Amino acid sequence: MDSAAQHPHEQAAPADLRAATVGRAALTRGQAGSQPGQAQPGHVARGQAAGFPATVSVSMTLMEEIACTERGIAETLADMATHDEGKRAARRRKLAEDAIEGAREADRRRAQLQQLAERWSEHAGVVTLHRLLAHAASVLAELARTEQDIADTFTGLAHHDGSPLAAQRRQLAQAAAADAHNARNRAQDLHQLASTSAARTRPHEHQALANPTRT
Repeated sequence: MDSAAQHPHEQAAPADLRAATVGRAALTRGQAGSQPGQAQPGHVARGQAAGFPATVSVSMTLMEEIACTERGIAETLADMATHDEGKRAARRRKLAEDAIEGAREADRRRAQLQQLAERWSEHAGVVTLHRLLAHAASVLAELARTEQDIADTFTGLAHHDGSPLAAQRRQLAQAAAADAHNARNRAQDLHQLASTSAARTRPHEHQALANPTRT
């Protein structure tokens, strides 16, 4: 009688273990997706893919579980092969080798996902920095316009005022004009920094994040 027919559990066990692993990972993924507060629009740099890091984390956990399961299968089959002989022992040793290779592949995939998570973290940091710099530049530009309006107002009042207050208003106008000048310069500096940070996020980085298998 064929060895597979004598031991149907030998072929079913690895499939059952793998199915159980996938089931646990699916449950973990569902729990991660149901956590409250994952995408809060009021926070800076929550991004268009707020769930992406969580998805990578779940995938890494899945790869780790698969590697552990494959090693367990390999160990079991290798132990069974020591008590057999002939073709059945050879087949079990071959299955054990396949399981070890599956564990190694899962480890390699997990390492790729780890690199992807690190690149995503850096990318998210660059996006956050760009937004903060752009916001600060906008605030300073508005401050410069306000200070200039104040300077113009004091200048106009001093021009039409012959009282001793005219000199004081001219001084205030000069101070406001200087503040406006400084704010404009600072806004330009921050705008330049924002543009530089945005340039770091190149198209190929977006592609690498969107296609993690191409590593």
